[in-house]
Order: sequence, then structure tokens, then C-alpha cells
Amino acid sequence: MWLTLAIQEALEVFWGQGKERIALLDGDLDSNFDKNNLVDFRFRDYKKSLAARGQYDPDLVYVGNFTPQSGYETIKDALKSGSFPEALIAANDAMAIGALEAFKEAGIKVPEEVSLISFNDTTAAEFANPALTSVHVETQQMGRASVKVMKDLLDDDEAGTYKVTFPTKLVYRESCPKA
Repeated sequence: MWLTLAIQEALEVFWGQGKERIALLDGDLDSNFDKNNLVDFRFRDYKKSLAARGQYDPDLVYVGNFTPQSGYETIKDALKSGSFPEALIAANDAMAIGALEAFKEAGIKVPEEVSLISFNDTTAAEFANPALTSVHVETQQMGRASVKVMKDLLDDDEAGTYKVTFPTKLVYRESCPKA
């Protein structure tokens, strides 16, 4: 649920800036992926939110494999179409860094021509050029909670169902400044 809110927040930032054509750079671990039914929650939430507004376009979904090289190659291929959207959500900072390089090579200025929001808020996001606006995800807390849940399940055969949520926070930097 919490990441659904993060995708919605990113989309609302773009909509608030008047951007209507919003692309998604996502990843899949399987090379035989179905572009219209990716497993990733970011894709599911992106598709649902845009479809509700009548704006979902499968041609604006670009799929790689969560690495900078993949982000670079995927966006470089997407730019060949000649018409790139005015905003991009990247599934992680690594892919976003690759996308930044592809934009730079194509002479596309971020955020002037394409605004970019990524996920995870790793230290690389802060030092990218331009610095990435990124959704901060509490990965360390998630890891600790996962270990606790596993321990509880191993210690108690009667342990029930767990639902653990963590807040996210959009950290504004240069790739999509606060409006």
C-alpha cells in the first residue's frame, strides 16, 4: 500500500507541473517479460493510476533489468522514436542514472525538457548529475523487520499473518525540483 502512495505522489507532482505524458522505466528479472503485465508493483500502480485518468499508454513503458547499463540502453532505444515524454519515473536510482546518461548524449536537458523521479534514494541519487529526485524507501528498516518476522515464524508455529508498512518520502533534488 505504501508504495502505491509513492507512485501516486510522483504522478501528482508531474501532473501539478502540467506534465501529461509520463513514462515509466521499469525492470524485470526475466528476459521473457510481458510488457503489459509486469510483476513489479511500480508498474501495477502506474498503470492503474494512469488508466483511471484515461492516460495509460503501453508505449510509454520501457523495460530493462534494474541496472544503470540497462537504463541507459533502454532509454537510448526509446529516444529513437523521436518523441519522448516530458516526465519519467524510474524504478530505481541505478536505472535513472543510466537514463541520465542517455539524455545527456541526446542533448536532452533534465529537468528542463524531461523531469525525472526515481526510487530508493541511494547515495548515488544525491551525487548523480543532475542529482536525482527520489522516493526514499526505508530499506534498512524493511530488512530488520523481515528478519524479525522470519524469527517469529520460526519460533512460533502458530504465528499469524504479518502486515508491515513503512512510510516513504519524496526527496526533491535537481532532476525534478519542487514546483
